[in-house]
Amino acid sequence: MNISAQIIGGFLIYVLAASSIFLILRPLMLWYWKINVIVKIMEEQKEILREQKNLLEKIYSKKDP
Repeated sequence: MNISAQIIGGFLIYVLAASSIFLILRPLMLWYWKINVIVKIMEEQKEILREQKNLLEKIYSKKDP
């Protein structure tokens, strides 16, 4: 094997290992910084805002002549 094939092989192994480590540690990072909880809360807030918007539209549409 020549040197360029060894470099390419080493690079591919490095990329595969780094990707694997990232995918394994990603849930831990999300849990630690509570990102999954924050996303859930934001989705709930979005739904509440939709309901408020609908209620306000109903209220203001009744006032229009």
